[in-house]
Amino acid sequence: MRWIRLVFRLPPVLGLVLLGLLVAALRLRRPRGTPPDAGQQAWVRRWLGWAARLLGVRLRVSGRPEPGPVLVVANHISWLDIVVLGAARPAVFVAKAEIRRWPVLGWLSAAAGTLFIRRGGKHAAEGVAQAMRETLRAGVTVAVFPEGTTTDGRQVRRFHPRLLAAAQDAGVPVQPVALTYPHERGVHPAVPFTGDDTFLRSALRILGARGIVAELRFCPALAPREDRRRLAQEAYDCIARVVRARHHPDGGASA
Repeated sequence: MRWIRLVFRLPPVLGLVLLGLLVAALRLRRPRGTPPDAGQQAWVRRWLGWAARLLGVRLRVSGRPEPGPVLVVANHISWLDIVVLGAARPAVFVAKAEIRRWPVLGWLSAAAGTLFIRRGGKHAAEGVAQAMRETLRAGVTVAVFPEGTTTDGRQVRRFHPRLLAAAQDAGVPVQPVALTYPHERGVHPAVPFTGDDTFLRSALRILGARGIVAELRFCPALAPREDRRRLAQEAYDCIARVVRARHHPDGGASA
């Protein structure tokens, strides 16, 4: 059955990628360094919503997305997080620079306004933080995964506070979003994208899977504070509570 699902899903997904290339060439063009406008963001959100459906992913959204501009922070499990979060609300994402080099999808990500961060510590973070500030000040929501890496979905790693300074400088709220992919095993086994996994292997695994549900819990927005470490901790606490409740409903283990 897995291969049957993959065979049936692959052609429309490839068709959607071609449509994305066409839309990017005709509708997403803009001056370099300029964030997408409202119409372009709507196109990206619509495309990601179609992608989620064609991949067989059902979205369950709870809580209220804060009207933009806002800095969205979420836990990180897979590249699929970008699809489901972007389908739930328009946002420009911060992603690792390696994605920019991915064939086709890297170009589509750049056309959608993605801000790419290079590995390399303080100076790399400062560069993307400046781009985040400019994007937020332009009235566009930015989404970031402050763990800096993916997990197996059963835990939440410590949030790095550095990039949250962009919200403080721009004077916009921070909204935590908890992502979970519930399954009888805890987390749907097709979803986590960790270790030496490759995008191709992960994509084929998801295309062949059934019953993937993405739950997105929008926590109350946090006002920007002077202490970005406290802000990061409050965002972490809200997301970790949701993940803990999903995987340890009896309150036993901590996230």
